[in-house]
Amino acid sequence: MRAYGMSEERLRLQLTQWLELSLTEKVPPSLLLLSRTLYLPETVRASDTLGATISSLPEEVATRTKAAIGKREGKIDNLTRLEVIQSEERKIAEDKKELKMLQEENKQKLAKKKATEDALKAAEETSAEIIPPEVDMSQLPLSTNKILSEGVKVTMATVSASGEVKQEASAEELIDKAPILIDKAEVLSEGMPKPSPEPAVSTEQALLTSEDLRDVEEAIENLGVEKRKLIIEEQELAELKGEMADYQEDIEDFRKVRNGAIIVHLRALVES
Repeated sequence: MRAYGMSEERLRLQLTQWLELSLTEKVPPSLLLLSRTLYLPETVRASDTLGATISSLPEEVATRTKAAIGKREGKIDNLTRLEVIQSEERKIAEDKKELKMLQEENKQKLAKKKATEDALKAAEETSAEIIPPEVDMSQLPLSTNKILSEGVKVTMATVSASGEVKQEASAEELIDKAPILIDKAEVLSEGMPKPSPEPAVSTEQALLTSEDLRDVEEAIENLGVEKRKLIIEEQELAELKGEMADYQEDIEDFRKVRNGAIIVHLRALVES
């Protein structure tokens, strides 16, 4: 109760009110202490102060107080005790749910960041393997340059946090668009010397070149698929590790809750 800056008469009056509420009205000391913490005018009666204090309390505190009063009076209300236990369980469930949501958000952010870094790293490695530094891209044929560029795009496919691979661009079918050379020279008379015929481009040689380019394209696609498989496997392993950590945390929380319930039960037995 308030004692600083008060007269002896006022202090005796407060003590009398306190004893009357505690002994006659059977008000718990906790409520009396809490009622004195609120700021109310000196002219307000003690009963009004106590009523304002009780009305401002949450429902859970009222339930706990009811259970404590029943225990002191020897009237054990099982329904009230059940409400107290259910209230504690709801609080624990809400705290665990909030903690789990925060962990899931952090896990998704880390997985997304790692997937992006792995995709960029795989693209750089594939580009270095396919196109060595000493090769001049400007000297390569147009079709070969296109195949290499498409292979790098396939490897640089974006990988989502769930492990799905989204292609940015698919390799187009390779078609040999080289023009066929036709000898359009006019036939000269017998008296004129015939110029030596220019060697025509062999169709068989052009076909072999197209097959070689297709082999290169298949090799690039296979390399990109293997890289993506490795990235997805690493993500699955990280998710399994995260689930194991969550499982361990749930076990620890369960042990703490169980130990706390045992302590509360023992304390109740000792107090009774």
